[in-house]
Amino acid sequence: MPEPPPENPVADTEDAAVGTFSDDEQGSVAHVYTVEPIAERDGRTDELIAGFLDAGERERFERFIPEHSRLEFLTGRVLLRSVLAKCLGVKPAEVGFEIDENGKPHLANNIGHDLQFNLSHTRGLVACAVCRAHPIGVDVEIIEPARATAGIAERFFSRAETAELATLKGNDRVGRFFKIWTLKEAYIKAHGRGMRVGLGNFSVELAERSVGISFADRIDDDPAAWQFISANPTARHFLAVAIRHGAAAAPLDIRVTQWAGLSHL
Repeated sequence: MPEPPPENPVADTEDAAVGTFSDDEQGSVAHVYTVEPIAERDGRTDELIAGFLDAGERERFERFIPEHSRLEFLTGRVLLRSVLAKCLGVKPAEVGFEIDENGKPHLANNIGHDLQFNLSHTRGLVACAVCRAHPIGVDVEIIEPARATAGIAERFFSRAETAELATLKGNDRVGRFFKIWTLKEAYIKAHGRGMRVGLGNFSVELAERSVGISFADRIDDDPAAWQFISANPTARHFLAVAIRHGAAAAPLDIRVTQWAGLSHL
């Protein structure tokens, strides 16, 4: 079986204060919400498309193939807009996005300028991460043993990560592959420069109950500035979160919760 999650287990129920931060949580708490994607397209799905997708997103929705990819995309936008709307005190339809030169979305019209967020979806799971002031990235992946090949590791992992993976076999190797993969993706997304960072230019360092990072000399970054968690929100998925909190700041309290809001819309 894949490696068990470290601390920060996924809560079983929705946080009553979804999308909100109390005064004493500003900058010290990150919320991560997970939800199963909408299962099939019906009349209710069409209402969600009309209420939660803008014109460009509706075009993207229709271009996705197969159908489950469409529904994962829709579920992600419903989750993201619902959470951000509560943070901002506006209606979901009022939450707009702008894409920067690196392809990273930000809130449009300078609303919630200190609100940081990220979204990820895979077959069977969608996740949204949000916090104040600190860049954040989240990645979820379904565990597919056929993808955990040496060839993929050699192409996308650092030498140290590839060497570590080569010492493992069977389910241990598959679990470690997806743990590394999701952590690297979460870092890339939080960093904000996308694949230009170069996946081989940094290594995630896995201890029994903690995660660190190291960088090649050519990368101007500080390992002490980063915080990570890794978890299995379901038996079929890995989830990772990366936050840049700064070398001098205390780590954030990362709270991972199953979102029940989809059933109430």
